[in-house]
Amino acid sequence: MGAADMTSAQAAAADGAAALITTSVGPMNVHDIGAGPPVVLLHGGGPGASGWSNFRANAPALAQRFRVLVIDQPGFGASHKPAHSSPAELNPYNARAVLSVLDELGIDQADFVGNSMGGATAMTIAREAPQRARRLVLMGTGGGVPLFAPEPSEGYRVMGRFYADEGPTREKMRELVEVMTYAGAGESDELIDERLRAATDPEAMRFYEVMNQIFRSGKRGDLWRQVDQVRHEVLLVWGRDDRTVPMDAAMFLLRQLPRAELHVFSQCAHWVQSERATAFNSLVTEFLTRP
Repeated sequence: MGAADMTSAQAAAADGAAALITTSVGPMNVHDIGAGPPVVLLHGGGPGASGWSNFRANAPALAQRFRVLVIDQPGFGASHKPAHSSPAELNPYNARAVLSVLDELGIDQADFVGNSMGGATAMTIAREAPQRARRLVLMGTGGGVPLFAPEPSEGYRVMGRFYADEGPTREKMRELVEVMTYAGAGESDELIDERLRAATDPEAMRFYEVMNQIFRSGKRGDLWRQVDQVRHEVLLVWGRDDRTVPMDAAMFLLRQLPRAELHVFSQCAHWVQSERATAFNSLVTEFLTRP
């Protein structure tokens, strides 16, 4: 059953499965649905992002085969808001936080599906604690280097402007959703309002000062120097028309990751998992269930 085949009651039940888990780094919000091999879904880092916001079109469908853990990374959704002193702390801290959730749930190893910042978290886990990861699915992920596209990318510039000047507005959130999708596809008033509410939470705004340093500078950190140390099987999934992490970054990762393969969707941008949800869910299921 695909996400599009779910009844509204089923979707609401899945959405209501979230719980705060006390971990060694702080409270972490987790949707825990389905049964089977564990799969962790890690969202991106745009203003107003959260696990369920990013993966509501995927988690219920994947839960037909897997135990799906949709985690709000630190600083987002209902998880705790850390006080980072620099962008360099972001990926290592997120990795520790996600692993602390798995520790509390008694999960020794899982597959990881990460979009953008979530992909960077997944690769950091695979590099620093390789025994905890089995396979990775990375969509428009951090850790790559655009070979030709100028930096900061259009998407980074839009995110960097979101809190600037007059502060967050509904029009700025609409602009953000448009740049993340192909020609504004998938834009909805409900999504814009939901993300704007999350992005204007006072705690989230304080946390976002560190994220803004990344978006305004376009600096990607040092993860790109270390991706060749990720020895796991990796499925790279990209939108050909991604204006946030351009597709030439995927070519860098395809070259550097020893066991990677790449699937590209045309007429698709940064939010592959929602823009091409049905095909994406099938692709991920096939990759994760290979012998």
